Amino acid sequence: FRKGEDEEPLEYVPHPDPQTYLAPDGTHWTNVVPPDGRRKVINKWATCPGVQGIRKVVSAAENCKSVLDVFKLMVDDSIIDDMLKRTDKNARKILQDCNEANPDREPQEWKFTDQLKIQAFMGQILLAGVHGMRKISTKKIWRSDPKYKNQYFCSNNV
Repeated sequence: FRKGEDEEPLEYVPHPDPQTYLAPDGTHWTNVVPPDGRRKVINKWATCPGVQGIRKVVSAAENCKSVLDVFKLMVDDSIIDDMLKRTDKNARKILQDCNEANPDREPQEWKFTDQLKIQAFMGQILLAGVHGMRKISTKKIWRSDPKYKNQYFCSNNV
């Protein structure tokens, strides 16, 4: 169903004709919505010849020497670089808008961040989840309030 123009009632949109597609690795795909309920469990890694996905990751994990090496298997440098680019772009835009909206105040400038700081932040967010702090806002996690203070998040030097 989709919303009609000018608040008209919903209009029925028929599902397209059932079609099956064959992927290069031999996987069959269909545009038919599967039925509700339990589905048959299939080990795709064993049934698709030539698939290397999880096997490559497992062999790379065996060669990891540190927690950071394991983290980099999931989040590599290209992802961090993309996060840096987008973070810096959005922060500059926000500060520019803020400076234009408040011309009487001293203009604020964005201090660029680096890969190490992004990795540290992501690590602390993961650590917050491990400590059961997923429903606590990040502002509260980094407060010096004894109720929320955690040695992993607050430095005594600050």
